[in-house]
Amino acid sequence: MKLMNIGKPREVVKLNEAMAIDLGAELLGEFVIFTVAAATLTGIVLDIGDGVTHICPVYEGFALSHLTRRLDIAGRDITRYLNKLLLLRGYAFNHSADFETVRILKEKLCYIAYNIKQEMKLSQETTYVSESYSLPDGRVIKLGSERFEAPEVLFQPHLINVEGQGIAELLFNTIQSGEIDIRSELYRHIVLSGGSTMYPGLPSRLEKELKQLYLERVLNGNVEALSRFKIRIEDPPRRKDIVFSGGSVLANAMKNCDKFWLTKDMYNELEQREKRKQKAKLRASDVYSSSDDDEEDYKKRKSSSSSSSSSSDFSDSDRRRKRSDDEDDSRFQREEIPFDLDAKILNSIRLSRFKMSQWCHTPFFKDTIIGCFVRLSIGVNKDKTPVYRIAEIVDVIDGPKAYDLEKTKTDKLLKLKHGRDEKNFRIQYVSNTEFTDKEFSEWKFKMEKERLTLPNKKQIEDKQKHIHGAINYNFKESDIEAIVKEKEKYIEVPVNFAMKKTHLKKQKDMAEQLGDHVEVERITQLLEEVEEKAKELDYKRTQNISAISYINERNRMRNIVEAEKAILLEREQDKHNKDDDPFKRRKCAPMLVSMVKKQAELSINDEDKLSTSNQNTSIQNGLKQNRDMIYDCTSTNFDGLTAIMSPEDSWVAKWLRINTLVPGIYAISVSGKLPPGIIRELKSRGFNYKNRDRSAE
Repeated sequence: MKLMNIGKPREVVKLNEAMAIDLGAELLGEFVIFTVAAATLTGIVLDIGDGVTHICPVYEGFALSHLTRRLDIAGRDITRYLNKLLLLRGYAFNHSADFETVRILKEKLCYIAYNIKQEMKLSQETTYVSESYSLPDGRVIKLGSERFEAPEVLFQPHLINVEGQGIAELLFNTIQSGEIDIRSELYRHIVLSGGSTMYPGLPSRLEKELKQLYLERVLNGNVEALSRFKIRIEDPPRRKDIVFSGGSVLANAMKNCDKFWLTKDMYNELEQREKRKQKAKLRASDVYSSSDDDEEDYKKRKSSSSSSSSSSDFSDSDRRRKRSDDEDDSRFQREEIPFDLDAKILNSIRLSRFKMSQWCHTPFFKDTIIGCFVRLSIGVNKDKTPVYRIAEIVDVIDGPKAYDLEKTKTDKLLKLKHGRDEKNFRIQYVSNTEFTDKEFSEWKFKMEKERLTLPNKKQIEDKQKHIHGAINYNFKESDIEAIVKEKEKYIEVPVNFAMKKTHLKKQKDMAEQLGDHVEVERITQLLEEVEEKAKELDYKRTQNISAISYINERNRMRNIVEAEKAILLEREQDKHNKDDDPFKRRKCAPMLVSMVKKQAELSINDEDKLSTSNQNTSIQNGLKQNRDMIYDCTSTNFDGLTAIMSPEDSWVAKWLRINTLVPGIYAISVSGKLPPGIIRELKSRGFNYKNRDRSAE
């Protein structure tokens, strides 16, 4: 029996036909041989070679080809990525011969990290993971985090710009795609094969991620059920050449069955037969064309005999060739135009809170912002420092309650996505500042950890066009009406009640003319609501007026009392301090030049009025002497009290009554006629004068 690793389907078909029809032998696939080497006939094979990775379930010795999965990442890609990491570290391996050196470095020093975060932290803070290697030319290089970063592409293909699932997720999906009856058997028999599975730590990392995926997607977080989940990974120490070991085991088991064996002579005969067929295809009659009828008939007979087989083979070959060409073209295009997403590029499609507050009532708001990114505030940390996260807008919904947003109001909520987490947030929690490099790194790590694709160049350019179109949007009349109508929903109290009532009354009159009773009732209800709101505002505005008036009156009376006390204090000081102070400010009034003449005329009659003046002086002195008594009586009942000035001035008043009209303001009522000098003196002292005896006036 001939065991080969066949990659092209057409060659597999031809070889199977030759072995089964011509020689009566059976050709087994390589995946069956892998399970045989692991002493089982049911399991799933993870084969990672140098150029490609295959995952194929095997059940009872039969390969389930419809469940076979392929990943275009293998040992060669790991070597290239390690070369790139070494270049970033400062070691250049540019020659073709250096590729073999890098491959040896990979096989000797690289390993799979069980926890990539911890290994990365360990490599940054310590030299525990650092290893030295001597090159053939005698140089010594050191490798740190490159040892586990290079093989990480098996679990995170996006590191080398390949879209697809890692080996853990691809293996999990392959098992879950199979029949439910055989899934447990497949989980218990996971067979590793190929040279690129020889990295230390691969089985444990694979088991860890499979359990995590099973816990999240099958058990929905049930940890107790996970303890009953059985998983086993077969990792033979010589799995690099496991296919030969499996063939040897199977050959030893079938050594007594001649039909399973193929001799060397039989194989040589088969090879000679294939060569004769190839020569027959190169005959002149098949290569060159002729106009003879015999040759045409010969060609027709020849073509008719092989049309059924060759046409299908030719069409399959063309189809595969075209597919491979398309893949090469697409891969060339990806390599020709590399796209490295960074914080600056992502900021080009970031929306701020201020910008969204301007657009939240526009008709293009939802279509424009979906797919953009925002800087979301999620609170503060232990140091009271604000914490922000980068989130993608996936939808816009109407919230249950309106809220303030900059200078407007809205009820719209943003459905934001950070990794696989989604939640609704108000726009007011969006920041106006740009993304930082730290926030971008955290978001990118979150996306990579959850196997999510990052925005590509086309998506970025499309959103930039949408944002530019929204900024330069030309509003129509219908758009403006829609914006005004949208804003009116959030206005609880009209700005102008009179204008609002007038507008509603016009609408009511029009509805009455049209006979729309439902609209009339609705507008009537709105009018009543406007009236109620106006009354509420008026009550709130006037309820404090009486209290304010009381406070003002109380303060006014207190000021009067304090002023009177100040006057008393000043009089008391003047009484005890009779010394003439030249620096003291005196109460006087400026005298005009025109008043000098009048003053001279008045001086002529001074002698005639001397007696009167003396009398006034005596009255004034009497008032001054009895001033203290008058002020001391202001706090008592003044009815019936008579203040006698002095014995020589007893003719001034028959009796003198003192009472109060307002506290602090005093009035003197006299019976009889007072001289003008006394009246002037009383008025100058701040007393109101009233003559009770009208006959004396």
